[in-house]
Amino acid sequence: MQFGRALVTAEERECRINSWSCLYCATPRLVQRWTVECEDRLRDCFNCTLWDELCDHGDDINAITECITDYINFCCEIAVPSKMVRCFSNNKPWMNIEIKALLKEKKRAFLSKDKQALKEVQRRLRLSIRTAKARYKNRMEEQLSQQNVAGVWRSLKTISGFKTPPVQPVGDPQITYQDTNYRRSITAEERLSICLRFLATGDSYRTIAGSFRVGISTISMLIPDVVAAIWDCLVEEFMAVPGAEEWRSIAQDFETPLRLHSNFRRGTRESRN
Repeated sequence: MQFGRALVTAEERECRINSWSCLYCATPRLVQRWTVECEDRLRDCFNCTLWDELCDHGDDINAITECITDYINFCCEIAVPSKMVRCFSNNKPWMNIEIKALLKEKKRAFLSKDKQALKEVQRRLRLSIRTAKARYKNRMEEQLSQQNVAGVWRSLKTISGFKTPPVQPVGDPQITYQDTNYRRSITAEERLSICLRFLATGDSYRTIAGSFRVGISTISMLIPDVVAAIWDCLVEEFMAVPGAEEWRSIAQDFETPLRLHSNFRRGTRESRN
């Protein structure tokens, strides 16, 4: 009995470890840290720009848009520092850096068994959480007052934990590549988004590269591959070979106008005679 109980306990422990590891799985994300100093540097960069020389492309509106967009992205990369952060799936929407620092301080006080310090940190932590929740509530109310439907819906999905079910992209196995030791491959969703953006808007490769942060040469090889994969997956469904009944229907559609035309010519001939 003890041996069986030990086995059950080990299995339960393994299930708990797996569930917690999935819950606390961190997703790396590159974010830009916008501050007042960054805005001032970016404003100075734009003030020193010779826009007349930069926009000297004649009447080609696409070339002007592409040039200005690339220059703005270049200035943002220089003026605004970026940082790689880890996003946890169990983080509350009102969580901030101050609360995380207090949680670490509370853990240190608990391990040192200092009751007075633990009590003080707990008081500061409750105050910080209350302030963060109030700030988040005010931000949501501001979005409602400004009729920002997209922001409100995004916040509601975050609070309720709603997640959009993953959609299997068209031609997923054909446009999915394996990661290497040097770089992460572009996902099938990103490849399909880039291809649909090109097909829907007709933007140049340079403009799409600036929007998706992908190299121009990569996009030039990516789009033909995705188009070929879409054709291979949809050709049998939308370009199927007609069957016998479909051919009869098509022939009848052609035969009816021809019969009317021949009858009209015959009637005209008889009236002349």
